[in-house]
Amino acid sequence: MIKDRGQKSLALKYAVGKRWFPQLEVDVLPKLVTTASQKALTDVDVLASIPDEFEGYRTVVIDCKTSKKESPIARALWVRGLMDQIGATRGLCVLDKDSIESDHRYCAAQFGVVLLAQDEFPRYAEATGSRLDSWQSNCASIDLWERFVEIGRNYFVLAPTVEFITSQYWTCRSDSEACRKVVAETVRVRPEVDPAKPEHIALVFDLAALFAHSLSKIVAKVFASYLQPKNRDELSGALLTLLYGGRENYEHLNSLKGMIKGTASGESPLTLPEWDRFLQLVRHGLDAPTELPHVALLIREVGWSFLNKGEQLGFAAILAQEKRQAAKLALLIVEYVTKAAKLPPEFGATSTRLLLDLQQPPTQTALPLSS
Repeated sequence: MIKDRGQKSLALKYAVGKRWFPQLEVDVLPKLVTTASQKALTDVDVLASIPDEFEGYRTVVIDCKTSKKESPIARALWVRGLMDQIGATRGLCVLDKDSIESDHRYCAAQFGVVLLAQDEFPRYAEATGSRLDSWQSNCASIDLWERFVEIGRNYFVLAPTVEFITSQYWTCRSDSEACRKVVAETVRVRPEVDPAKPEHIALVFDLAALFAHSLSKIVAKVFASYLQPKNRDELSGALLTLLYGGRENYEHLNSLKGMIKGTASGESPLTLPEWDRFLQLVRHGLDAPTELPHVALLIREVGWSFLNKGEQLGFAAILAQEKRQAAKLALLIVEYVTKAAKLPPEFGATSTRLLLDLQQPPTQTALPLSS
């Protein structure tokens, strides 16, 4: 049972209404583990990624507390420490209070935390432009969040994947590490997923959504550094440098790969699976770098329709209409993830069927070429 359920439900609707990518109840893991077992330091009630055209995403944490004994400023100080631990830029703290002292609000605002009484949250959401259509969203339904977590309880072999999605991904040290780990986790879970089971489809789509999340940050870096690389080799070199921690580190890892496998000098270099397809995907992302950060929410929204006892895609259609390249990029991303992990082709066929229907026509019809 989710604690502080009412507040978290409001926070989810607020985040999705802002077109942010939400994650409920994220376990915060230590950056460096010194013991035999890894234990969570604390958790974030709602972690939301805000699309940003320069960085891919910025992060905000939303803290929800129903205990009336909580001191507002003490809670704000705790949220500030949490923000520093996970690299968030803003924090919201929703408390079950009739009122909050003005000095507490002012002090908290100086270090990036907004203090809100629970009754003030709806007014705050409306004033800050959270759209009211989020009630239609699968991602904004706290019941579906519970249903998603239950996948790990109902299918024991999938529990590590659910844990990866809800905690381990969010504590990766870089977006490059996160990108590689999503692919690795999808490959690992390949023997366990069945395209005939709706929960498994939702899980695969969610892995693809996380891949889109990390890819958005990588593409933002490539775009800022190279704009749109002129040829395949330039793009490939830029991506390998980003994905593996710099050229020197990449060359070192490449040499280790050869030593471990005992490969000959003609062996293919270290890359992600389906490298040419990945390059083409990044090329499409560079053509629409400001729309790519919106794709993760669309992929999750479509995937979670399989948790909603039927394909409820009304809100997904709204998202696709708002960002005209989003459905196309979503289709390419799910296609890459399923092919890179060599998942059963039915997963790809499902994504093609759903996402093709959501694609928006171009604003102008191209004129036919003259003969």
